[in-house]
Amino acid sequence: IVEQRIVSSQFEDINSEDLFKDDIETINKTITDKVQTKNESVSRILKKIEQNNHVDMKLKGNVSKKTILKSFIKYNFKEGDDFIPEDQFGLGYVNLLNIIGEIIYYIDTYEENCHQSRINLLIIEEPEIFMHPQMQEFFISRIDNAIHEALEVAKLSSKSKNSLHCQIILTTHSSHIVNSKVQSCKSFNNINYLTIKDKYTVAIPLDDNNILEENSKTETEKKKKKKKKKKKNDLLFLIKHIKYKVSELFFSDAVIFVEGVTEEALLPYYLEQNNILNNYHISIFKIDGSHSKVYLPLIERLNIPCLIITDLDIERYSCEKKERHKKRKKTDPKCPICKNARNYKKRYADITSLENRKTTNQSLKYFATYTGNVTENNIICLDKYYQKNYLNVVYQKDLIEGKFATSLEEAIILTNHNNDLLHKVILEVKQGIYNQITNNRKNKEKLKDNSFYLQRSLGKDSGKSKFASQLLYELIASDETEKPELPNYIKDGFKWLEDILTK
Repeated sequence: IVEQRIVSSQFEDINSEDLFKDDIETINKTITDKVQTKNESVSRILKKIEQNNHVDMKLKGNVSKKTILKSFIKYNFKEGDDFIPEDQFGLGYVNLLNIIGEIIYYIDTYEENCHQSRINLLIIEEPEIFMHPQMQEFFISRIDNAIHEALEVAKLSSKSKNSLHCQIILTTHSSHIVNSKVQSCKSFNNINYLTIKDKYTVAIPLDDNNILEENSKTETEKKKKKKKKKKKNDLLFLIKHIKYKVSELFFSDAVIFVEGVTEEALLPYYLEQNNILNNYHISIFKIDGSHSKVYLPLIERLNIPCLIITDLDIERYSCEKKERHKKRKKTDPKCPICKNARNYKKRYADITSLENRKTTNQSLKYFATYTGNVTENNIICLDKYYQKNYLNVVYQKDLIEGKFATSLEEAIILTNHNNDLLHKVILEVKQGIYNQITNNRKNKEKLKDNSFYLQRSLGKDSGKSKFASQLLYELIASDETEKPELPNYIKDGFKWLEDILTK
């Protein structure tokens, strides 16, 4: 049907008016000659029914250009040297042909001069239906070229098409189409995001400028120039990174940014166990380093609840990490643990107070300033989460078993130090260190006393990845009824998501 409409539209111009004219006359005469012998037979039958008001029947050929184009042409597609009938293609490919066919038909049947009195909109609704992901990306990246080519072909047969201009509006639920559009244009321009706010539909137009922070009026030209360059790099990062996964955030009810492999591996399992959050589409993105802040302007623009789970990353002195001080000095005058050589001792020290402590986490420093969690002396407050509008940043701000954890792995160990399944996982991943700490499993309580030591050892030789994958395996496959719990700071983050999604 699509091909019939496409081909038929190609023969509706003035030059094609006499197409098949002589042939049609010959065909109709031949048909009439062949069928008229049946005229008398049909008339005799009708006469028996109608009696007095008898009407004769005349049989004759009735072939036209329209019927030839519609019914007497076989449409095949060629792939290499093979001809393939339309019914041999999948629904996705047929849907693609339908769309292209409608576009060609729209252009070919466009009325002359109607552009002078109408707004021309070409609206394509959810083209991803039945299309596999690769075809979705292929379609959106080439649709502009296809329409341009259709217009060029139309111009050859009609001068009126020279003035045909139309705006293309495409609606979609496909992250593949959004991704392809962003990548092909290398921009967020011309994307309109529809969402619900206060039970009303809200349209949020996006472009490269409004998803980046504005310059302050008080900034110097030098600072503005430096900031402009950074914005350009941030935008490039967003566009490139969205290629891998982040286009999902446009279709998410909420998003969680994490910076470690353990969070990325374990959080989907615990979200699934949550009776409230498992009813929502929550995307988890692993953003290494301090790059989560790059997404903040886009998150704010889209009004999507965003939970950032990061680490406290307390700045430790070298001796607290069982290392020598810089420049191989035995002591550091600023270090409260080894003010003189006599007290110097390298060890894995626990942090039991945040007083006079700083964080090395650049994201925490940024979000503390953004949310106003700083003192008059610009000292970062580490004792409360950073929350503003649709953003919540959580980390290990509270004591667990009398100490501050420096990572999720350490927080899990401290929270679940009596859990048999966790002991099984650590034994599997770090057997030597586990036996050393627990005195060959005779004193399992020692696990919490050496949490930072274990954290440091997991940071070597892909230990965190092995720990995460082994723990996830045991969570899914083990018959243990008592599974390890999430640390409280992540539970707090989940509770915030529950509240904001259900209000």
